[in-house]
Amino acid sequence: MGTEDEHLTIRDCFRSWSNCWKYLVHNRLLLANVVAVTLGLAMGLFLKNWMTLTPREKMLVSSPGDLLIRMLELVCTPLVTTSVLLGASALTAQLTRKIALCAAVYILTTTIICAFLAWSGPDGTWSARRRGNGLPILSVVRSIEYESKRLRFPPNATGSSLKRNATEMEMEGGYVDGVNTLGLILYSFVTGRILQGVGTRGQILVDFIDVINAANRFVVDIILCYLPFGVMFMIASSVLEVHDLETFYRLAKFMGVIVFGLVLHSVIILPAVYYLFVRRNPLTVVKGVFPALLSAWFISSSSAILPITLRYCVERNRIDRRVTRFMLPIATSINMDGTALYEAAAVVFVAQFNNIDLNLGQLVTIGVTSVVSSMGSSGLPAVGAVTTVFVLSSVGIPAKNAVILVTVEWLLDRCNTVVNVLGDCFGVSLINHLFREDLRDGAVQ
Repeated sequence: MGTEDEHLTIRDCFRSWSNCWKYLVHNRLLLANVVAVTLGLAMGLFLKNWMTLTPREKMLVSSPGDLLIRMLELVCTPLVTTSVLLGASALTAQLTRKIALCAAVYILTTTIICAFLAWSGPDGTWSARRRGNGLPILSVVRSIEYESKRLRFPPNATGSSLKRNATEMEMEGGYVDGVNTLGLILYSFVTGRILQGVGTRGQILVDFIDVINAANRFVVDIILCYLPFGVMFMIASSVLEVHDLETFYRLAKFMGVIVFGLVLHSVIILPAVYYLFVRRNPLTVVKGVFPALLSAWFISSSSAILPITLRYCVERNRIDRRVTRFMLPIATSINMDGTALYEAAAVVFVAQFNNIDLNLGQLVTIGVTSVVSSMGSSGLPAVGAVTTVFVLSSVGIPAKNAVILVTVEWLLDRCNTVVNVLGDCFGVSLINHLFREDLRDGAVQ
């Protein structure tokens, strides 16, 4: 029955009341979120135009949405660690190396493509009159050096859950509050490989961790029931935060460039890569994970909706659970296609907005630095704004010139998140197809 329901379309709803009911039940989360968005917009516009809210009252409006994000963050860390550990322990060493290599090639290739889509800038042109910031290659090397320090192996697993290594604009490394997602992933991967090497003696611990993972998935199902309610207040709060509409309109052209690049990447490049290797309709992948993409738009955090993405990749797209457990947490942390494009385009826009012309070497520096800084940046607050300042410094543009981007960063970040999650889902589907024979014959379930 469940398999038949998944193939129902809107056209089937007009054939019988039974099909219509089955379609509504099967897509209840999607429909509930659409209703929540509509009510949230109406609520936000009403409160903004007909009532004068104090800062405390605005905080109360945003509280249900903040609670939703906190609940998702609550299950995110244990779900990531247990998923990676179970995925690494369930695969053979040879298959793990193959999947990791292919995943690395896919992530690096798509991120580079997305970053260099922004080369032309908002006006589609660039000039070569400004050449006074030193050798671009030195900026690239310096950026890679300091970013590599931030992504280093954590000193212990417990500390990774509380603090992460961050690189400030003064290029001095230090620990700040926040989850070191990459550190936890690396720690969990090593532990999983150790348990796989131990053999049957480590199976008791693997079974225990599997129970924890199942309990996390149960909690995620409960959180999904609250999702539409939280989304409604998140949308209303976002509407209340829009103040300077005049500046917003001035940035409309820049937003159009970003959206065009994201659409080009998600509608043409990613499906083309998937079809080139899989020879199947890419729309089936998008259709299966569409509720996760919609949640990515609302919540604006690929890490926060990782539990939802895991669920739909396994249940709807029939991807092997071992692949999703192993690859999705890693891809969520370092596969930032949309963020890379936003950073590169934002720096070019800021340069042109302040009448600063960039040469070819500086454009290459911007592209490479955007790729490097976007990887592993999911744990940072306001990731687009923070990493854009880092890229600006790589080509000698003052960070204060990027203040104008704050007006639209909150909206574009939602678009970036959708593309990030879509890239993860295509990547997992691609890896699952390439290694389907190995998964069927080689690894232990």
